[in-house]
Amino acid sequence: MHRSPFDRLKGTELDRFSKPSPRESLYCRDGIRTVDDLMKDLDAKNKALRILGLHDPFQEDNLKDNHFYTYPGYERDDELILLLENLGLIKADWETMEKQTHREVGNRTIDFVYEGKTIKDFLDKINGKNSIIKKQTLEFVANKVCSLKKGEPFYTFLRDCDVPTALLISSSKNKANEYYILYNVLITLASVKNKDDRKKLFKIIEDSSHPLFFQGDSKKAGEYTMELNNMLSFDDLAIQEYKIIRIKKKNRAGTISKITFVAKADKPICYFVNDDVANIKNIRKNSERMRILFRIIKDEEDVAFNKSIEDYFNYNRKCPLYFKGKYALTNIINRNRNFNENDYFRLNMNIRGSIISETAFKRLQGSKLKS
Repeated sequence: MHRSPFDRLKGTELDRFSKPSPRESLYCRDGIRTVDDLMKDLDAKNKALRILGLHDPFQEDNLKDNHFYTYPGYERDDELILLLENLGLIKADWETMEKQTHREVGNRTIDFVYEGKTIKDFLDKINGKNSIIKKQTLEFVANKVCSLKKGEPFYTFLRDCDVPTALLISSSKNKANEYYILYNVLITLASVKNKDDRKKLFKIIEDSSHPLFFQGDSKKAGEYTMELNNMLSFDDLAIQEYKIIRIKKKNRAGTISKITFVAKADKPICYFVNDDVANIKNIRKNSERMRILFRIIKDEEDVAFNKSIEDYFNYNRKCPLYFKGKYALTNIINRNRNFNENDYFRLNMNIRGSIISETAFKRLQGSKLKS
């Protein structure tokens, strides 16, 4: 049987806080019955933190396990205090409040007590300690969305992602900025257990990766998705075809760091990535784009810049270099300008390109098999 930390108050100097709750809070009747429900109501959550004296989440550092803290509350907040009691976060002294005949009804004080570990666990949850997606990734998404959507388009985007209004609106006099609102939405949806809320979280992230979010600019969408996938990989997630999928650790997409072409009579016949000679791709007769990459790596001429070629190698998951998702999107080629002010391609400085003969390739295969 689950025991409440407040059971220890009976028979102590804090016994006055051990009495049962007088009734159910109106907030409970409106649907807030768990801490998850409270997290999804921005206004109620902020008021609860104020009542607890925890406006700054970092105050949890001063809370000690198994230590009880008493705090004064006010009757005007009685429904919220009762809600926190119903949720098992605090215990209030209702009897003493009723005895305060020297104060007008509605202006009486309500003392309450909470236990350090209980509140630390509560703060850990609302601050995303066990978020299914790392906080740094959610910060990255929030920054990108807020840089592109402001004002009414920002709220329209979130409403289109089925974010409930209660997560977007606060009655606070100090209006929250859009970044705070979105980060709170993301960290909340990533920390609660409801599957429908997880779907809303994924929809926000998925829609933020679509070219239409970038006014149809597939290059900018690709660059963003590339960075986002690198961050999502730490949670064994990835975006493919604008949908979040779960990836097994052993199948986590790696990064391309080396491209090797095998050539015969100065013509490419196949290639492999990152010294993985067990997985080679033959170059078909109509593989003009791979022949262009071969010329870029050969570096004996300036290969004229072409946006479709840049998009194909850097932002197209269907490009055979990525071996059907084995490798994450990588910045393979860059745009440069020569002395004649003509744009041309150069291999990204973080990618090592090489060209070897058939004989050298067979020798390399043999050495790999022996090892």
